[in-house]
Amino acid sequence: MVRITPALDRITDKWTILILTILCPKPARFNDIKRRLNVITHKALADALKRLERNGLITRTVVPTRRIGVV
Repeated sequence: MVRITPALDRITDKWTILILTILCPKPARFNDIKRRLNVITHKALADALKRLERNGLITRTVVPTRRIGVV
């Protein structure tokens, strides 16, 4: 008998499905995800993304950028 409970525990959190629906079509930056899920807090999003990465459902890539400055 196959136990699906561990797999379901990984994806049945309040925000996981919503985050994955944003990330599955294409990668997105943290603030883009936060903007699209306008009711999620910064901490809740950060925690959910860390959990998804730890469980192997997403990978994090650091993209070098230049800061936008005002001249």
